[in-house]
Order: sequence, then structure tokens, then C-alpha cells
Amino acid sequence: MEVPLKDIAIAVIGGAAGIAAILLVFVTFVVSRADALPGEAADRVIKRYTRVAKMGFIPLVIQVFAAFTAYWWLFHMGSVTLLNLWKYGFLAALGSFLLYAAWVLWML
Repeated sequence: MEVPLKDIAIAVIGGAAGIAAILLVFVTFVVSRADALPGEAADRVIKRYTRVAKMGFIPLVIQVFAAFTAYWWLFHMGSVTLLNLWKYGFLAALGSFLLYAAWVLWML
């Protein structure tokens, strides 16, 4: 049984939007954590939290891009370019999310 591409696109939209939401909450948490550090905290510690928060926007933007291209493809199903963008963009989004998660664990 073959799954129609439009169903896969809808799943990509939901998955990418869900991961983007998780990333946004996490990045916001890290930013608030950096702001809550005491004034006598070392600059390198504050910079570490700030760097982790800023780098979180990279996978977040890639997730939003994957969701947007899948959504746009639903209106232009004949576009092979949009199809390839969301198909491979979602794989890149998942990869960037996993790399960011591993990097955060190593940094913090």
C-alpha cells in the first residue's frame, strides 16, 4: 500500500511544527536561564548559555522552512522543486535537531 504524498506532506507539516515549538520553548528557557544567572557569574558561563540559545534558532528556522514548503506544495502539487524542498528539507531539519540536541548536551 502506497501512502499518498499529500498525506506525507501533512505529516511533515505537523512534525516540523511540533519540533519547532519544542525548540522555541527550549531556546526561551535557556535565554531565561542565562538572564537569571547571578551577576558574579563568569562571563564564559553567560556566553555559553547565550551561544546555546542563539544556535537553537538554526534548527528552528530549518523546521519552519520544511513545514512552510510542505504547506506551499499542497497548493502547487505539480512543483517538483517544492516537493524536493520539503522532502529533503525535513530530513535536514531532523538532522539539525539531533545535532543541536547532542551539542547542547555536550555544551551544558
